[in-house]
Amino acid sequence: MSSSLIRKCKACSVYTLLPECPQCKGPTSTPHPARYSPMDPYARYRRALMQEIRIKS
Repeated sequence: MSSSLIRKCKACSVYTLLPECPQCKGPTSTPHPARYSPMDPYARYRRALMQEIRIKS
């Protein structure tokens, strides 16, 4: 499977193909969510963390 080439700046939300934003020189990351797997061994921990965050806020 091929990975996506497009990237998004975390600071100014500009889309680019570069690992560094051409406008603000900030770091970029892929804008796509992680792949879903029904056999995810860490799903239980992620749900518990989200529940804990909801309780605290």
